[in-house]
Amino acid sequence: MTEAAFGLFGTGGAARAIMPWAARHCGDSRIMFVDVAASAPLNDYPVIAEEAFLTQIAKRTFTVAVGEPELRQCIAERAEAAGAIARTLLSDDAVILDPSGIGAGAIICPGAITTADVTIGRHVFINIHASVEHDCVVGDFATISPGARLNGAVCIGRGAFIGAGAILREGITVGAGSMIGMGAVVLSDVEAGETVAGNPARTLRRA
Repeated sequence: MTEAAFGLFGTGGAARAIMPWAARHCGDSRIMFVDVAASAPLNDYPVIAEEAFLTQIAKRTFTVAVGEPELRQCIAERAEAAGAIARTLLSDDAVILDPSGIGAGAIICPGAITTADVTIGRHVFINIHASVEHDCVVGDFATISPGARLNGAVCIGRGAFIGAGAILREGITVGAGSMIGMGAVVLSDVEAGETVAGNPARTLRRA
């Protein structure tokens, strides 16, 4: 196929929620969901198998709408290795204040806010009504869940997962691959691979 196509990887709740506004930004392409196997259309969009998307379409861009960071990384790396181009999705209803650096394949959902001098890595997923304050750095493949709040100068490591409604104190570091529980209030640094939850947040599991 020579026609340009945009594929949104995933068919779960995150992908279905993102597709309506993502499609408005990708009107220059044929639009589809991409999953492990083809299936019946979903919300009026075709669902194509990953193998077909990566091998049978010459001009293809993609975004991975999967909340779990490790899985999102695996999918993105397969797609990029096959020559697909990552597309960044920024909702018209998000507030993105300059200067902010945003990596390829990132998703910033409706109601999300990023303020001054924020750096967002590749394939980061910032969900609805999350806020990322000044001087924060969000590493590649990290997930910021709905309503989470990163106060100033927070550093989020690669592939970390920040649960819905979590609040992170200014200046802390969250290590790569760590997990912050829903509603946690995080007052100190979190080690790589560590899981914390509660108010104040306490360690549930270490790497």
